[in-house]
Amino acid sequence: MRVIFPFREHVPDNAVTPQEAVASFLGTMASTAARTSALWRQKLDLGLEDCAMDYDARRSFLGIYPVEDFYFAGVVALEAVRIRQVYTPDEADALFGEIGDQLDRAANRGDRVLSDLLFDIIGRIDIAVGATLQKMPYDIVTKTILRQLDIHRNEATKDLMKDKAFRHSLGEPLAMGIQNWWAAFAAKFVLYIPPEPEPEDMETSYASPLPMAAPMRSRRRLKRAAEFI
Repeated sequence: MRVIFPFREHVPDNAVTPQEAVASFLGTMASTAARTSALWRQKLDLGLEDCAMDYDARRSFLGIYPVEDFYFAGVVALEAVRIRQVYTPDEADALFGEIGDQLDRAANRGDRVLSDLLFDIIGRIDIAVGATLQKMPYDIVTKTILRQLDIHRNEATKDLMKDKAFRHSLGEPLAMGIQNWWAAFAAKFVLYIPPEPEPEDMETSYASPLPMAAPMRSRRRLKRAAEFI
């Protein structure tokens, strides 16, 4: 790096860009969600069963919503909310921007439903942390997902929103999956935010074309930081 960019700061071998960091983060969160979602879905089904909804009614109700996708967003939110505890404001903003860009694609979605849900959850957790009444983050995630499922709007299920025992049970799989991922990642890798590209010089952009020079030898491809993850 010093040879190729002699006037730029040296980039450590363990440097990772926000884009690479978030790609690794979402991959781990997807694995965590896949490992714990079955138990979460089972507890959700039991709660709906207690509402006197038969199997066909439950299947029809849940078929309207991407339940597993909402759960995935909840898992991501529980870890992403810790980013500001580990990184500077500029670094955190870069990471949140990448999560917003990558989250829906990671779930093979072409909309922004999950990223909108993610930042809604994070905002609610941030408010609860500063409030007088402390709430567990996983309970906030659970309640927000239930609202996303319109549990409070359905006459047969609206009482579940007030059932603290049900929400606590539903939050257990989320609580079990918490890993403090970003603190562990920061202990191993340096977050590197590439500088913005310099603006093009207007004088040189309109200069007359130069004679074609001899072809240059291609430089050796740089080893990407992602290969160290």
